[in-house]
Amino acid sequence: MSRLMVTATASVARVGCAAALLYALGTAAASGIVPWPVLVLAAAALVGGAWRPVAALPFVLAVVPWGERLAAVPVRGSEAVLWAFVAGWCLRVGESRPDTVQDRGLARPVLMFVALVVLSWVRVTLAQVTLVAPWARAVAVLRLLPADYLVTAGRDPQTAAALQWLLAAVVFLLTAHLVRRDAELPRRVLVATALSAVAAAVATIVSVPVTYFTTGDWNEIDRYISVTRSRGAFHLRDVNAAGSHYILAGLVSLGLMRQAAGARPWWRVGQAALVVALWMSLSRAAIVSGALFVAVWVAGRLWARRGGELPRVSPQVLGVAAVAVLVALTASARLGSAAATNGSASRSLGIRAEFLETSARMFATAPVLGVGVGTYYQRSNAFMPEGIRAIYGRENAHNYFMQVLAELGIAGLGVFLWWLGSALRRLWASSLDVGAESLAFATCLACGAYLLTCVTGHPFLVVEAAVPFWAVLAARPRG
Repeated sequence: MSRLMVTATASVARVGCAAALLYALGTAAASGIVPWPVLVLAAAALVGGAWRPVAALPFVLAVVPWGERLAAVPVRGSEAVLWAFVAGWCLRVGESRPDTVQDRGLARPVLMFVALVVLSWVRVTLAQVTLVAPWARAVAVLRLLPADYLVTAGRDPQTAAALQWLLAAVVFLLTAHLVRRDAELPRRVLVATALSAVAAAVATIVSVPVTYFTTGDWNEIDRYISVTRSRGAFHLRDVNAAGSHYILAGLVSLGLMRQAAGARPWWRVGQAALVVALWMSLSRAAIVSGALFVAVWVAGRLWARRGGELPRVSPQVLGVAAVAVLVALTASARLGSAAATNGSASRSLGIRAEFLETSARMFATAPVLGVGVGTYYQRSNAFMPEGIRAIYGRENAHNYFMQVLAELGIAGLGVFLWWLGSALRRLWASSLDVGAESLAFATCLACGAYLLTCVTGHPFLVVEAAVPFWAVLAARPRG
C-alpha cells in the first residue's frame, strides 16, 4: 500500500511539473517574440521526451549550445528546448523510476544542493517582500516566480540563478537515469556533445573569412593573427565559457576516436577545428587546462600500452587532493600584479587576486549559508577593491567555486563538491574497470579539465556551456 501511495504521489508530482512547464512554454510562445526555429525545436523536444526520451536526449544536447544563435536576448532559447524535453518526460507518468541504492546515493547530494538553492532563493525573495503576515508573504513569494521567465532577461537574478541550478540537477539526474536503460546511450550523448562543439568551432573559423568577404574589411582577418588580436566564438558571447566547452568536447573526442577506427580521420579534423577555435577564444584557462589533461591522457595511454594499470586511489584521498589543488590554484592568483602590462598573464592573475579578495569579503558577511543565490553580481560593487571597481563596477567572481562559496556559504560549496566528487568517483571507477585507453577515462579527464577552467572563470553561468558538462558527467560510458 505504501509503495502504491509513493507511486501515485510521484505521478501526481510529475503531472504537476509538466503542467507548470507547459504553462511557461505556452506563455513564451504566445508572447510573439520567440523565433519560429526555437518553437519548432521545443515542440520536437516535447514530443521526443514524451515518446522516446532515450532517442531525444542526444538531439536536445546537440541543440542546447546554439541557444544564443537561435534566439536573441531576452528569449532563453536553450532553456525553452530543455524545459520542453523535461515536460515531455514528465508526461510519461507510467514510466518506472530509479529505485536502486546506487541511484539514491548519486541523487542524495544533488537533491541536498537543490534544497539549499531553494532555501537561499526563498531567503533572498522574502527580503524583498514588505508584507508582515506569514500567509501573505508566502503568496507574495510564489507570485515572484515569473511565468514569462523564458522571454525575460535581467529580471530577478536570484530566480534565474535558482532555475538554472534546478535545470542542471534535472539534466544530470535524468541523463544518469536514462543511460542505465540503454547501453548505447552514453556513447550517443558524448557523440552529440562533441559534434555540436565541433560544429561551433567550424562556424567560428568560417565566420571570419565570410565576414571579410561580405564587408571587405581586412581587419576582420588581421585581428585574429596580429599581436593585439581580439577574441571571439561564433556560438557564445562569453569566450571563456566557449573555451571550456571546446575543451570538454575535445577530450571526449579523443576517447570517441579510439572507438571508431573508420571515422578517426574525421575526428582528427574536428579536433583540429577545436584547437583553432580555442586559440581564437584566447581563453588562457581553457588552453592550459586542455594541454595539461591531454598530456595526462597521452601518459595514461603510454602507461597502459606497457601493461600498467590506473592507480586505485581511495575516494577520500582523491577528494582531499582535488580540494588541495583547487585551493592552490585559487591562491596562485596572488602571484600576479594588477599593475602589470595590459593583456599580460601577470595582470590577469592580479585582477583575479582582487576578485578573490572581493569574494572573501562577501563570504565573511554570511559564511554559513552565503549572501544568496544569484546575488553575487549585484552585490559585488560593495566588496570590490578600488582597482577593479574602477574597471568593472559590478562583475561575477571569475572563480566559480568562490562564487558558490560567497552565494551559498560553506554549506553550499561543501554539498556542491560532494555532488561533483560522487559523480567523478563513478567515472573513475568505470575508468579503472576498462583502462586508460577507454572512453570512460577520456570522459573523466574531460570533466576534470572543464572544472579546472572554473577556477578562473564561470562557465556554469552560461546554460549553453553548462548543460553539456552535466550530461557528460552523468553519462558514465562503460567502454
